[in-house]
Amino acid sequence: MFRLAKALACAGGALLLAGLGPVAGTASAGTQAASTGTSTPRLGEFHLIRNVITGLCLQAQSGSFGSPIFQANCNSGVALQGWQTLPTPKTNLLRFESPSGLCMFVGDNPFNGSAVLLDECRVQGGDSVSNAEWSSSAELPNSVSLRTRANHRDHNLCMSGTASTLAVRQCNTLNFDQRWSVGF
Repeated sequence: MFRLAKALACAGGALLLAGLGPVAGTASAGTQAASTGTSTPRLGEFHLIRNVITGLCLQAQSGSFGSPIFQANCNSGVALQGWQTLPTPKTNLLRFESPSGLCMFVGDNPFNGSAVLLDECRVQGGDSVSNAEWSSSAELPNSVSLRTRANHRDHNLCMSGTASTLAVRQCNTLNFDQRWSVGF
């Protein structure tokens, strides 16, 4: 085991753990580094986020800035389907960061049907980007609805899995397509 660890360390840290994807700034085939200077890959636990109705997982089209997020068959790979749940300094607000260091994000003026994309998690100075914050209906791990907090306001728009692309739609507690299994 020691020889394996030493050999991997000598290989420049390009270690892939059981399909967990790139670690600490390395890139795998088909995964691009984010195009912004404020994106830093994070180490930690990455989990799949599944739609309760469809059983499909959230997946970024690529690890790049502006990449759309959609639903796809769960393949247990976290390179594009893994999300690290990060609490914010504010109570009950979360960010979902991809292995590329970018977060699930909605635009400045979200509307019913706005797409969810990859974008910056933090602005220069380390402050959380409000458009990357989501209000969870319950503590994680759990089956929850996720409400966008763009511009530090409640827009009553929830992450919705009604189509292959991920969008925010008017929150409705009866719509199970707005329920997500997060943190398991």
